[in-house]
Amino acid sequence: MSETDYDQEIELFGQEKGIEQLELLFQLFNKKIRKEELLKELNLAKKCLKRGSVKEISNRVKILRRDIRDHKSNCVLLKSKIGASYNIFEIKKNIEENTQYLNNLTKNHKKELINSNTYETTRIDYAQKIEKGHRYIKRLKLLAQPFFSGLKYEAYSLESERITLRSERFERKLSKSDYVRKKKEIEDKKSLLRKKLAFLNSEIIDFHYKN
Repeated sequence: MSETDYDQEIELFGQEKGIEQLELLFQLFNKKIRKEELLKELNLAKKCLKRGSVKEISNRVKILRRDIRDHKSNCVLLKSKIGASYNIFEIKKNIEENTQYLNNLTKNHKKELINSNTYETTRIDYAQKIEKGHRYIKRLKLLAQPFFSGLKYEAYSLESERITLRSERFERKLSKSDYVRKKKEIEDKKSLLRKKLAFLNSEIIDFHYKN
């Protein structure tokens, strides 16, 4: 796929579908983090149970197991909304698995465990799968960059808003309660933006496979 093809595809989907998919990926990223937290809490609770049958801990284990089941169901629903060509977590996983399979295939061919025709046909098939995955990642990078810039601009705007708010409070144009409320709203938005920016940067824009 040429750069022109990428540009056309991004123009078709980048402004609407592309950004929507990036937002869904961010939600899925957070759910993955939450899953790890829930599993850690569950394992810790199980260890506490082994030291003695405590009703409170037993109830906590039940609640955590229920939360993990609910969390899993929510993840399945969220994944169903993300297109296969946008789900960077699955794309990365598939590239790694296909690369490993291809490496093993090459080793077996060198050991003469498979014939040349089978090797060549399979090698081309898996190489194409890997190349497709890299094309998807390249498109996601191109989609993420302007989205990232837009979020940074939004973060700068919020900081300006925070400074203005502080000035208004200093000049007594705002009551203390209004100032505290509005300040918290701004800080919450900035916190969410920081997380989105970090996600886009680490998982997509700055992501590179090691050769």
